[in-house]
Amino acid sequence: MFSEKAKSFANEAKANVNYAMTRMTTGAMLATSTLLMTVYAEDDIGTDLVTKVKNIASKAYGLIVGVSSFVAAFFVAVCLFYMMLSKDEKKVNSSMDWLKRIIVCWVCIFLVSALFNWLISNLGLSSGTTLQING
Repeated sequence: MFSEKAKSFANEAKANVNYAMTRMTTGAMLATSTLLMTVYAEDDIGTDLVTKVKNIASKAYGLIVGVSSFVAAFFVAVCLFYMMLSKDEKKVNSSMDWLKRIIVCWVCIFLVSALFNWLISNLGLSSGTTLQING
């Protein structure tokens, strides 16, 4: 009887954690999209297309790196806090695995963003093209 209640409680706790993580991920995605919308909302009428793309890409690069750094730092802190408070070795190992995953993902996001920014800034295209955005 007791073990069934414990299993039921554990399953409910897992469902609540999954729901909370889904909500947090959705919130982070909404915040990122809201920040990116401010990049596209600026008025660049009359500038050429290449300059506009370079400006948007450099601003988006800064936003992506900033938001991903903040989120990664937050979850690293949560993992470290959980590692310090947990007495179960399996939980500590699980937290260490998540810590490694977070760091690897952050490095990948940072490198892809840096590569994208480098490619955009070194396209070799002149800013004097004839493509104009006239609103």
